Amino acid sequence: MRLALLLLLLSPLHATVVLLPGEDKPGGARTEVAVVHRASGKQELLLRVTPMFDAAPPARVALLVPLPAAPAGYSLAEPDALYDAIALHPKLFKLARQQWSDRTEYEWPEWFTWLRKSESVPQTEESTLDLQGLELGEYRDFAVCDSTQLADWLSSRGYTFSGDAPFWLCMQVVPAGKAQLGRRVEMPPLRIALECPQPWVPIGAHSGAIDASVISDAPLDTDPFMAFLLGYGGMTRTRVVLVNLWSVQPLPAGVSDELASPPPFRWYANRVVSTAVPPGMTQLSVELPRGDIKDELPGFWYYGDDEISWFERFFREHALAIMTTSFLLLVTVIFFKTRANRARLIREGRLPR
Repeated sequence: MRLALLLLLLSPLHATVVLLPGEDKPGGARTEVAVVHRASGKQELLLRVTPMFDAAPPARVALLVPLPAAPAGYSLAEPDALYDAIALHPKLFKLARQQWSDRTEYEWPEWFTWLRKSESVPQTEESTLDLQGLELGEYRDFAVCDSTQLADWLSSRGYTFSGDAPFWLCMQVVPAGKAQLGRRVEMPPLRIALECPQPWVPIGAHSGAIDASVISDAPLDTDPFMAFLLGYGGMTRTRVVLVNLWSVQPLPAGVSDELASPPPFRWYANRVVSTAVPPGMTQLSVELPRGDIKDELPGFWYYGDDEISWFERFFREHALAIMTTSFLLLVTVIFFKTRANRARLIREGRLPR
């Protein structure tokens, strides 16, 4: 078949973008994804793939989303929902950066500079996804298929592909009011409801540029997530050094209304941004295990987007100085109190001179 086929492929727990043979100059894709996960195992996935072609664009492409289980539902989502979900982590990162910058240190022997401000954490990198100048595309022929049904769906539309996953969300991408797709195709986000015990994130060896946000009602297990960032390259590219930033505010309307109630104690946000998949990466699946209280950010300085009093803010900003000063005052009081008690006992003759 002469047409280039752009497939979004996943192992049972991960998303990949692959262009099947047929074009001398293969295309690629940019992926935006936001995951909202609850302890109940319910998850909503906001996913938008932007197909891109170096050569003449084809007239249609097939988009396949392998899933770990049959989706509880799927539909189109408003673009603002995806933007708002992805914007949560940068907003919290900016707050954390300011709170870290406002944190003071008590260093010897700078007696009169105990309110010296500490160094700021690096700024977060902006999204790598340039979505300007895109041409509109439309989804057609939605279907949920198991492995057997997938072969029938593909062959009936002239596609050839072999892949193994429990279920697939299949669709075609066609141009809106044109004969051929554009060089870069703007698609509405997909909203997919899933049942999965751990947050499932669509990132794989062929995902191309990606902006992924994970929002959960518990922190992610720090060690596996940091290892994933190091291996994937997101840590060095985005300079994300703070994980499990949290919010006590409700999620923006439309992000995941079905999972918003009952509201959790906190929403935890994590993010991976990358301009390209690191060379040599072959991983096609990832689970991000949920953690517990030990995976929260340590220290008094961080309070997320909580609205706190001036007194509490002052203590959080200057906790080290306050506690150090209090310790020195306590030691001084004990020292002089001990000397005064000794002098009194000597005067009373209860201790030798």
